[in-house]
Amino acid sequence: MQSKITKTLTDLGLTSEDSRELFSERTRDKENLPVWRDRLSGVLYINDYYVGEDEYLTSEYNKDLSVSISSLNSEDQRNLDRRVAAYGHLGKNKDVCDFGCGAGLFIEAIKNQCSSVIGVELQAQHISNLKQKGIHCVNDIEKIDNDSIDLIVSFHVIEHLPDPISTLKVLNKKLRSDGTLLVEVPHARDFLLSEMVNCREFRDFTLWSQHLILHTRESLQKFLEAGGFRVTQIDGVQRYPLSNHFGWLSSGRPGGHTGVLGELDNPSITEEYEKALEMIDATDTIVAKAEKC
Repeated sequence: MQSKITKTLTDLGLTSEDSRELFSERTRDKENLPVWRDRLSGVLYINDYYVGEDEYLTSEYNKDLSVSISSLNSEDQRNLDRRVAAYGHLGKNKDVCDFGCGAGLFIEAIKNQCSSVIGVELQAQHISNLKQKGIHCVNDIEKIDNDSIDLIVSFHVIEHLPDPISTLKVLNKKLRSDGTLLVEVPHARDFLLSEMVNCREFRDFTLWSQHLILHTRESLQKFLEAGGFRVTQIDGVQRYPLSNHFGWLSSGRPGGHTGVLGELDNPSITEEYEKALEMIDATDTIVAKAEKC
């Protein structure tokens, strides 16, 4: 499948030859793959490159094939707990689909309060593991009936897609008339990517050939609207705490929150830091809630 990222961004008024500028000459895994930033919209993107579906069946995606709720590390557990606490109630007594569900931890965690859950995932082993747990999972969204789902969630998937608008239109068809879509993506205005700190080490680490777009609020809204949705809410979420940022700025390495610097973190500081970053629109993640038009 050919990537349509640049054309899509251009059609939506989110980039142009005049407003785009080189942000990085490479990604962490590709020496000569430039990443562009539009100086007006702020969106970060890779110009019409796609690794192909085979990449998602191999490489680093194979590392998590045996993951389960009981085997999560503390960081992944916190992330799952956050999603369940923030969004789990949306699935109560609803038919729920997790698009790009991976190991399916979110739908596994909320399934008992839902009318039904189903995952969509490319990895055959994840599908098999979920079926052993009694959770239905398919490898193609088109295998789900149109107008059959109340809530679709998609966590850190849309940024990987070479033709995201087409996929969003398909997701739209699967929802009932009053259905809801919840999309979580990395944020182009991440504090550590900003000119305020200019953390080159973080930039070199976080830019990845498989993240074709890093969205802003504006770009995410425009993509969802082009897919046939009405956006009702976009929130900033900070997945990594203050100690992680101290680690990057002091040593240029990830994992500051897992070492001695992690002693700085407590619920109050973490909450206030997230609020401060959201006020300046610099969280590492954004989440959009949208309704089918």
